[in-house]
Amino acid sequence: MAVSSGCSSTVLMSVRVSVRPLSVGSDSLRLQLSMNANRAGHFTLTLRHTDRGGRSVSLAEFDLRSVKYEITSARCHELRLTKPPHDCLTFTFRSEQEAQEWATVMMSSLRETHRVAKMLHASHDGLQYMKCEEKNSVLSLSMKEELCIELSRAIETGDTHAAVHYASDLARQQIALTIQPALRDAEDREISLAVVVEDASSSCCVTVKVHPQVTVASLKQQMFVEYGFHPRVQRWVIAQCLCSDGRSLASYGIYRDGDTAFLYLLSARHACLDHQQDQENGLPMPTVAPPLSAALAHTPAISHDWRGYSTLPPRFSHSSTGSSGCGPEKHSVSDIINLEMLQLGPSKLKSSNTQPGWSCPSCTFINKSTRPGCEICSTDRPNPPNPSSVQQVLAACFYPALLEDDSLPLDVKQRADGLLRQCDGGSVGSYTDSCGIVKIKQCVSKFITRRDGGVPSSPDNIFITSGSQMALMLMLKLLVQSGGSCRTGVLIPVPTYATFTQALEDQGAAIIPYHLCEEQGWTLQVEELRRALHAGRRTCNPVALYICNPGNPTGIIQSRKSIEEVIRFAAEERLFLLADEVYQSCVYGEDTEFESYKKVLSEMGSTIASTVELASFNSASKGFMGECGLRGGYVELVNLDPAVKEYTRTLFSTRSSPPVGGQIALDLMTDPLKPGDPSFLTFSEEVQSIKNMISKNACRIQEVFGEIPGISCQPLKAGFFVFPCLHLPLRAIKWAKKKQMEPDMLYCLHLLEETGLHVRPGCEFGQRKDSYHFRLLVATHEDTMEDALQRLKTFHKQFMKEFS
Repeated sequence: MAVSSGCSSTVLMSVRVSVRPLSVGSDSLRLQLSMNANRAGHFTLTLRHTDRGGRSVSLAEFDLRSVKYEITSARCHELRLTKPPHDCLTFTFRSEQEAQEWATVMMSSLRETHRVAKMLHASHDGLQYMKCEEKNSVLSLSMKEELCIELSRAIETGDTHAAVHYASDLARQQIALTIQPALRDAEDREISLAVVVEDASSSCCVTVKVHPQVTVASLKQQMFVEYGFHPRVQRWVIAQCLCSDGRSLASYGIYRDGDTAFLYLLSARHACLDHQQDQENGLPMPTVAPPLSAALAHTPAISHDWRGYSTLPPRFSHSSTGSSGCGPEKHSVSDIINLEMLQLGPSKLKSSNTQPGWSCPSCTFINKSTRPGCEICSTDRPNPPNPSSVQQVLAACFYPALLEDDSLPLDVKQRADGLLRQCDGGSVGSYTDSCGIVKIKQCVSKFITRRDGGVPSSPDNIFITSGSQMALMLMLKLLVQSGGSCRTGVLIPVPTYATFTQALEDQGAAIIPYHLCEEQGWTLQVEELRRALHAGRRTCNPVALYICNPGNPTGIIQSRKSIEEVIRFAAEERLFLLADEVYQSCVYGEDTEFESYKKVLSEMGSTIASTVELASFNSASKGFMGECGLRGGYVELVNLDPAVKEYTRTLFSTRSSPPVGGQIALDLMTDPLKPGDPSFLTFSEEVQSIKNMISKNACRIQEVFGEIPGISCQPLKAGFFVFPCLHLPLRAIKWAKKKQMEPDMLYCLHLLEETGLHVRPGCEFGQRKDSYHFRLLVATHEDTMEDALQRLKTFHKQFMKEFS
């Protein structure tokens, strides 16, 4: 973002960083790069601090001519003074993308600084030589010509300081000057400028018709009108120089057809674009903010992150009269943020389906993902981030040759070797026991005992499956009678996730819904359970009560008192408890703690503790693991009759053995690395970073939703999802009904079409009549979440205005 600062200083870019050895938090520190508009090659790097009162003060300033700047990793850069005391500062950026964008501008500025410094140094040496040799004589003709040439170059490059210097020397010799534009510059004709356009992931070429005399600022306006790229996200580089808005294209040597320029597009969300401010500044407005692939429809398709500038008004596919109008612009797949897909580990932070390019650490050029070295300077491609210990163990199990690789930590190799010894033939490709590897079942049993404060757990009661959903379906098969005149009923919460409802229907069970109380934070009330049970007994035979704790999609976690009330209710009504506890390790609410149904049941007295039948489910797909694709889950059975448990074992054995990869994931989840293990520090930092990320996202969601009229949200305490309520205008509801759609489904479809943001409508989860919701994923990277929330906020305000 380029803004004026004073009379002659222009801020090229400003980003938040954390700085070592400073101890100030990254939320209050900003790194700012400024350019002196009157002196070519004069750039200043400023470290600024914002106090609690919002006042910004400068902590340090550095002239780029006196520093050495190095890109040390994808998110870390290092600055070192070239003169004593040679102080060193390390900057850590919030994301790799921010670091790439900053590096592009920073390295271009450094090149320009060194180019101008070299030119001035050469000129200074020539003048010193001239003064020594001809101190008292009139300048020779050749030296006059040399000074005139240097003056011409200084004027052409816009270097005011150097131009004054050379003009003064000529004036002292009383030399008459005639200044006129060069022939190539005097011709005011339109040329075809070849522009290489790049964002953080890909690139393409376009041809732009321009006049050489236009300024870079005018060119930015032209690109905004023709392609929709806001001026603040444009960074122009010509002849390895970062272009200044006030200079003409001709001053950079652009005057022929086919001359080339480089346009780098920053992520617009970092430019703090403001629609009202643009109107005040007189910026022209395109009809819609297009993605790069749509804007450059006649060029090879590329990916671009346009979504930060969604303050431009979107176009709905209807008019005020309800007739169909122009449809919304379609987005490329790479522009969609899918907030239904879990994104926890380092390899899961990108929502795009396209492979992003990589930034060269030397010249910052964004290379194709398939290139082993930089296309510009041939620098080797940097190594990817180190895999987590979980990924290392999995890799060694699937490729045992890695056990001889010294790059793997000793504890990782020992863990992988121990797991392979439990597999027949020492291979993960072999079958296992249909209920799971014995050693891993023992690990799960010990994990449950630790979790429940010493309540005993037996491996014989644990059944490992290909995910908790498979275990749940097998339990339904055990409980639901497919034949007979009276159907088997199961009580399920509303809202609940659609796949469980579908599983009940597939088993032929009767669904008995009980509503969670949204007004009281989605609490489960026993009175509502009794109402639903009595209503269900009129049409079916209720045998089971399904509980999801922590809740999906509500994010609620039950208190101990609530769990006790539910257990007593199940005991009184002789209901089998199905406790889905897969989000048990994802708890972030203040003064909130997870307690399992089994633990509470064991502490409620011998009569209830020994009679209430319970099945408790857990999975490696949730929590800090997030390994959804490996398919590893388990169910623990409590208080089942021995004969029934034996039949359950037979029922589970009818399925193939669970995937070995999923079982290994369960082993790593239930028996994680411990203090003293070589990889424990890395592992604990990774787990803590994931937990911090989810917690920060939950707080940010509450903050943003609290600012948006028409959206209300209950406090978030646990789980991966939030389920806010939409208070839609009556006109929007009527229009949806006319389209034969649920209003929240219509809302979500337009949100996807207008912003590329994918969420699920509340009608898919169940909700009270005339209430509308959508489900949003919490477990995603902070930058992605912030981007998604800003898209949602802008869209929602426009939607409400459109239908109010």
